[in-house]
Amino acid sequence: MSATYSCSQCGASGVLSDASNHEDQRCPACGGEIQATPSHIVLRPRKILGMSVPVFAVVAVVLLCAGVPLVLLPMIQSLRSTGHPIRSKENLKKIAFSLHNYAADDKDILPTEAHLYGAKKPLLSWRVHVLIHLDLEYGTLYDQFHLDEPWDSEHNKKLIEQMPGIYRSPTSDVGDEGKTVYLAVTGPGTAFERGKKVNLDVPDGMSSTIMVVEVSDERAVIWTKPDDWEFNPERPMDGLMGQRDDGFLVMTMDGETHLVKPDFDPETFKRLLLRNDGEPAQFDE
Repeated sequence: MSATYSCSQCGASGVLSDASNHEDQRCPACGGEIQATPSHIVLRPRKILGMSVPVFAVVAVVLLCAGVPLVLLPMIQSLRSTGHPIRSKENLKKIAFSLHNYAADDKDILPTEAHLYGAKKPLLSWRVHVLIHLDLEYGTLYDQFHLDEPWDSEHNKKLIEQMPGIYRSPTSDVGDEGKTVYLAVTGPGTAFERGKKVNLDVPDGMSSTIMVVEVSDERAVIWTKPDDWEFNPERPMDGLMGQRDDGFLVMTMDGETHLVKPDFDPETFKRLLLRNDGEPAQFDE
């Protein structure tokens, strides 16, 4: 055990490396009796090739050489491939909750993709306008926006960094940039068709109409920006794979979430994206 000491005779002080019997010690300078006080154990850096290296770093190197990470790698890859679906599904359900509450206050009409407020340029995304239909924390954030200004105005762009947790995917690498991978489905005949006020009671049925999709990081958008995933009839699954290896998540208008496998029939998926084509489809889960 090490100990610190001070000598009352010569004034010397220092550290005794071996002070197991600290009550019977002599001053290294004058030989007089000293009072030693045990000190805390401190792990000091070791010298490797002339460089000071922390002990934990040495241990880490040993573990690496022992191949420990190789044992853990399959587990890490498995977690990445499954992509924390429970957390993502919870996010989507909260988004559905906010959309349904919004509609309940507006004769069952969903919010439009972007609010214009008489301006030609779209201002803010629906993701901003549904915040007041969540909890108080999000309502406070909503109150900070200048609703008559675009998403990238000098004031509104400062709020991008405050992206709510429900828009942050646990598998996405762009969340810190204020980007979300939870986008509304837009395009002719979809739940968020531009220029249309869509009622929740859609002709093909709420359980057969996809409202929100989970996209790849490459297709992510700034959460406040009025930009979403536009349905391409020629490539109905374009940009949707990427967050997980076993498929991608979607949310239907009834608030239910579904994992769409990579081999899901594209034609069936196309019908699920349309709210009024007269051909309601079902998931094969």
